[in-house]
Amino acid sequence: MADEEKEAEGTEPKKKKKPLLLIIIALVVLLGGGGAVYFLVLKKPAEDPAAMEGVVPEQQAAGAAAPRGISAETGPMQAYPSFTVNLADPGGQRYLKIGIALELSMDKDFSVEVTAKEAKIKDAILTVLSAKTLDEVSTTQGKVALKQEILRRLNTLMATGRIEEVYITEFMMQ
Repeated sequence: MADEEKEAEGTEPKKKKKPLLLIIIALVVLLGGGGAVYFLVLKKPAEDPAAMEGVVPEQQAAGAAAPRGISAETGPMQAYPSFTVNLADPGGQRYLKIGIALELSMDKDFSVEVTAKEAKIKDAILTVLSAKTLDEVSTTQGKVALKQEILRRLNTLMATGRIEEVYITEFMMQ
């Protein structure tokens, strides 16, 4: 009997050590996972000075890099309501709904000219859009070419300034 008691006493401490070891392992795993989440998700990455080369000081403070060759300043914007046109596809069953905004040059008098020529601008945009087919405007390259064509056409109408960029703000085809 004494041997049985010794055996029972000898196995008992092993049973107590096992749950304690599991709890310690679980705590280490949880702390490690929490630390990983903190460093990967919650902590802001330190700004790399080498990555910030060529950044305008105002943008550096904001943490944004200016694309090379593009001015940090944008001119006044002139947005137009959506244009809906039938595309030049056979049967006229396809249409395009597109929103356009124009970035104007910084000339003070130019926005007055753009407002005065609003009907001519809308007409030119509608003319360019209605001459396009679905295949011409459905790709990224087609959209870029469309923007460039609109830009060229509109700048031929202007006398005191120029339109710097054409932005597509809405695009839907059917």
